[in-house]
Amino acid sequence: MTRPLPPPQGNLREAARRAFEEIASVAPEVLAGRAGGVLRGRRIGILLLGRPVEVDLDRRTVRGEGGAEVSEVVAAVVVRYVALSGRLAEAGGEWVGFADNPDARGYLGPFRGRVLAPLLAAFGARPEAFAAAARDLGGERVPSLEPPGSLAFRIAVLPRAVLVFVLCPGDEELPAEGQVLFPRELFGAFAVEDLVGLAGLAAGALRGRHPVPA
Repeated sequence: MTRPLPPPQGNLREAARRAFEEIASVAPEVLAGRAGGVLRGRRIGILLLGRPVEVDLDRRTVRGEGGAEVSEVVAAVVVRYVALSGRLAEAGGEWVGFADNPDARGYLGPFRGRVLAPLLAAFGARPEAFAAAARDLGGERVPSLEPPGSLAFRIAVLPRAVLVFVLCPGDEELPAEGQVLFPRELFGAFAVEDLVGLAGLAAGALRGRHPVPA
């Protein structure tokens, strides 16, 4: 049976608040198990792009290493992931592009603007830097998903939310092109805004690892 998609996020703070409401009655050990996290009392530790974050179920907060504050984007993406990861089916091995999700068609512009355009601006002429940044985030190369002349890296944004970033470098005749591939099962579990948020966090982390030289 096909499950209905979760409702749109709305603003980030409200999205996080609603997600905490949704998980308030769920046993912490169930939440941690679904999300691939580690339970410490009523706090769930999760790796976000290889770095630890902690979801405090009592205080309804998300914190980074050493209790550091995180952005509203990070907080919303992480707690939404915890709330929705129970909807994820087992990985089926099928990778699909953002535009292949019928519900995503109205979000193609924001997706290009927030994810693809900045990524291409940073790495379109620097494939070596793209590969180094991906490896810095624990990414693994996926030759089977590489068109000729391209590089593809699988990156774990969160334990059960793994994306593939594909870069086809530009040259004097052709502009650079890029794509983000999602496991098909993510489309049925997360709202479109969540997918944009996941990809946007990873793209930002990639750019942060190897910024364009001044």
